[in-house]
Amino acid sequence: MWVCAVDGLFVKPQRVESIVFPHGTRYSVMVELNQTPGNYTLRVASSGLNQKVSGYGYISYHIDGHDGGAEPPADVQPFIDYGGVNTTADVIPFNSNIASPLIPDAPSPTADVTHLLTLGRVLDAYVWSMNGSAFGNPLELVTPLLFDPASAIPGLSISSKNGTWVDLILTLSGSQPSHPIHKHSNRAYVIGQGIGPFNWLSTAEAVAAQPESFNLVDPPIVDTFYTPATIGTGSWIIVRYHGKFYIF
Repeated sequence: MWVCAVDGLFVKPQRVESIVFPHGTRYSVMVELNQTPGNYTLRVASSGLNQKVSGYGYISYHIDGHDGGAEPPADVQPFIDYGGVNTTADVIPFNSNIASPLIPDAPSPTADVTHLLTLGRVLDAYVWSMNGSAFGNPLELVTPLLFDPASAIPGLSISSKNGTWVDLILTLSGSQPSHPIHKHSNRAYVIGQGIGPFNWLSTAEAVAAQPESFNLVDPPIVDTFYTPATIGTGSWIIVRYHGKFYIF
């Protein structure tokens, strides 16, 4: 299949056989109908370590009323296993790091505001913290911040002004799985990421020291992004967005 759009924006097409995507991400794909008519298996599996969930369905491919049969043959080799892992080294995965917009769209070369955010886990695998403050209660049970601004939790809430460019530097320490971060209101440019500690005070310092880890020309533009998984060394990711509100 060809991945042609991510989070509602057209990207430079990639021909792939498997996709790993964070919660909330939307992908648009095109499939060339050049095979024998029939039912083809579409498999979905969780790639996380905390919980294993998998399932499958059929894509029915018909020509002139002929479906070519019922269920796919049982001996068809899948591209992924029940853990969401590619079955062979030859499987072509989607590479989100090069999912540049089809129409060139560069962020501001500099940011007006920078927020350095340290993420971690607290006791349980599903309880996370930011700058030492834990997401204790399920946030879906809490009144949205837009309805009650005074309820902002210190260490868990930041604000941005209209017209400003903001950098979010998300860092992980020690050993951590990749973790999906989702951003509402305005999309973010994923301008850089790396494995190891973040030893700088700003994006500009990191770009000067490690330019190969950054893309300020045509970086991916997304709603959801993964912090890189790390074993013992920590990791980091930087997203840049334009602070603005939309009125319809």
